[in-house]
Amino acid sequence: ASVSLAPDPDVELPKGLMQPAPLGFLVMAVCAIVTAATFGFAMIGDSLKQEAENRYQHLALHDPLTGLPNRAFLMTALEDALTGARDGASPGLAVIGVDLDRFKPVNDVHGHAAGDALLCGIARAAEPLLEPGELFARTGGDEFIALKPGATEEEALDFARRLARATSAPVEFQGSALSVGASFGVALFPRDGQEAETLLSRMDL
Repeated sequence: ASVSLAPDPDVELPKGLMQPAPLGFLVMAVCAIVTAATFGFAMIGDSLKQEAENRYQHLALHDPLTGLPNRAFLMTALEDALTGARDGASPGLAVIGVDLDRFKPVNDVHGHAAGDALLCGIARAAEPLLEPGELFARTGGDEFIALKPGATEEEALDFARRLARATSAPVEFQGSALSVGASFGVALFPRDGQEAETLLSRMDL
């Protein structure tokens, strides 16, 4: 059986309760909601776009395995440091090449996953040893280059000693302690060259 509902004629409703809202007010409310939603979607879209751009820029300038700056990042930083050195804003500049020793045997004996773990371990060990302005980049399979703007020869050697501690630190991998050594080469501006490629070629490894 159907049930019908109807207002009780004996109950008096407040005056104006059942009157429809003005059409103009409803239109304005709908427009406000649509505008707010459009603005919100636009903000979300811009945020996602900015995140994607930042992610792409990070990938373009960093080594995907270790997270260290890559060669592109290094070359830009080197040119900036050379500009500062030539202008006298930051006199002196050290470019330090780091080439891991005994890295190939680690890959041959333990596998490439072990080599990757070792590279990541070196990157983690080096990070807390870097002082402000210093840069440590991975530029090849087992090759790294470090920069220290404004460095004297003694400061460059101190930097190299700190990097030596990072590269020789044992890295745990599946119950084994992996470790390698490293060869270092140092080139100083302006003693060994005044151009980026010259300094890179004159690092004595």
